[in-house]
Amino acid sequence: MLLRALAALALTQLALAYCTQPLMIIAIRLLQGAIAGFIAAAQAYGSQLSSREQRGQLMASLQTATALGSVLGPVAGGWLYQSQSFAAVNLLAAGLCAGCLLLAGLCLPRSKVVPASASTALQSNSGSAQQNSWWRQGMLPGFLLGILLIQSAKMLPQAYFSLYVTQVMQATTGFAGLSYGLSAAGLCLCAPLWAIYFRQQEDSTILRWMIALCIASAALMAVQSLYLSAKVFLICRFLWGCLLGALLPVFYSLLSLHTPANKQGQALAYGNSAAKAGALLGTAAGALLMAILPLQHLFWTVAVAYLLTALLLALLPRTYPLPGSAPA
Repeated sequence: MLLRALAALALTQLALAYCTQPLMIIAIRLLQGAIAGFIAAAQAYGSQLSSREQRGQLMASLQTATALGSVLGPVAGGWLYQSQSFAAVNLLAAGLCAGCLLLAGLCLPRSKVVPASASTALQSNSGSAQQNSWWRQGMLPGFLLGILLIQSAKMLPQAYFSLYVTQVMQATTGFAGLSYGLSAAGLCLCAPLWAIYFRQQEDSTILRWMIALCIASAALMAVQSLYLSAKVFLICRFLWGCLLGALLPVFYSLLSLHTPANKQGQALAYGNSAAKAGALLGTAAGALLMAILPLQHLFWTVAVAYLLTALLLALLPRTYPLPGSAPA
């Protein structure tokens, strides 16, 4: 599945390089989303190579790797687009995907390399009663709701961010790329640190942190709305990335940690579906708001979205039993 996803990404990026019609670009992007799915496959594959105790760090590491690509991608893409062309950007992306395909085929193991622990084996052999309990106690729906809300708030400004930078702030597309890169850099730097800290914390403590971080994100969005200076704006983008290093990776870690071993792939697939649904919801809401509100006021809506997310997260259950343990 990993190799198939990489091949799909390489071929669709190659097709985009030679496409000039907007509707065809939309169709190819839609096809790409339908047949790629590399991140979901990578999470499920990685969870089978690690013990339950290692999965929290694994999910944070995968999110960090994704963010590291987000640091390089917008900066390199913006520069390449200005100096070359749209086709050059997609040809480079196709070449990178093809290189990853070759490396994955040569280097990744084809079978489980970490023996299952005794507890994992017991989890795998647990009956349907435990699997039903996994759903009844609201664990999976609660974590999926958290992923959906966080991703929606994250993606809300995507529809108008570049327009906001170029029209309201009167900055260049290079500044927009730098803003994206700083957010991803903050996520890269802080996600591993958050994962180490949260590893020793109880679920109730982690959830309180999530609520506090959403409120802090709302405050940073409010400061960006004021646009005090370019330097303040960039600092806020970096700090927001630091907060994102806790929000989404931690929910993925909790989702994997509290899921029976024989349900890992299914749960992580649901998690990625929730993230995609949140991205779709946030982007659509941003596009709708762009048609209703003046461009200079749109960042206030992101602050409101984070406050609503904090409120809804406060309604989630505070504790979750580990797989194989008695119900709380």
